[in-house]
Amino acid sequence: MTRRATKTKRRTANTPRRKKESDANVRTVEQSYADLEKKVERLTHEVSEALERQKATSEVLRVTAERSAGSAPDFPGDRHYRIYAAIEEEYDKGWVWIKDPPAPSRTLVKLQAKYEDKDKASKKWVTFCEARLIEKNFLTRYKARGRVAIKEPARAMVIGEWYRNALGGFPTDRQRELHEDDREIPNITVCEITKGHFWQFRGSWWRWWWAVRAACHHPDMAVRIGTRLGVLGAWLGLVATVDLMWKTFHPPLREIVRGSLPASILGLLSNWEREERVGPVALLAAVLLGLVAWQACRGPKRPTDHGLRS
Repeated sequence: MTRRATKTKRRTANTPRRKKESDANVRTVEQSYADLEKKVERLTHEVSEALERQKATSEVLRVTAERSAGSAPDFPGDRHYRIYAAIEEEYDKGWVWIKDPPAPSRTLVKLQAKYEDKDKASKKWVTFCEARLIEKNFLTRYKARGRVAIKEPARAMVIGEWYRNALGGFPTDRQRELHEDDREIPNITVCEITKGHFWQFRGSWWRWWWAVRAACHHPDMAVRIGTRLGVLGAWLGLVATVDLMWKTFHPPLREIVRGSLPASILGLLSNWEREERVGPVALLAAVLLGLVAWQACRGPKRPTDHGLRS
């Protein structure tokens, strides 16, 4: 009996120790599992970030290679975007939202629409504006306004009715799906113009021209009127400068002309002797500057089929 009592006491004494050891092992396993989960989560996040950086780097290298090769434009050719309406507070803003082709926000672009309809295909539908990049914050804000969610940002273009009319007049994809408007939605070409690619000029010398064109295509009337008044003031100042420069450089120019032209032509330029009046060259320069200003201040072409058809 004594031996059995002794063994029972030993077992009773060892039970709490074994329970403590078991609890400690469980806590160790739980801690190891939690640490492992954190490491997996961290590594997954790092891999995801690395893939995103690799994708962005590949896109930058592709665009850089195309630009340096000179065989492809900065922006790809025409494409069929899914058209979304602009949100209410941006009806009078001078930009459209796109995701692809990628460009820095507020890049000055030229939009050109290409139709299959013969009547519209025979005309050139062009407008100028800024391009803003569709990103996560914009997608959240757009959906919060009660609009249809943009599911494929790379194929989307958020554009107001003003610019849609400037490009020939076309509905959103949602309007066509609801049979509210059956007009054709064209393919749209997006071209970056802030780097002077038009007319084969390189550099930033022509940026002022395209900035004026974009301002005169702006949906806000105050912007259009202000731009045109500014161009008019610049033209009047240049005309006054031409008169002053003519009177300054008239004598040497007269001697150059007299020494290089025959007498029959010199008779037609007899008014050059009247230095108190603006000469024909100055008048010609003023007229040419006026024509340039008029071309720069032209507004967008308006479509003929404004009405919605069902």
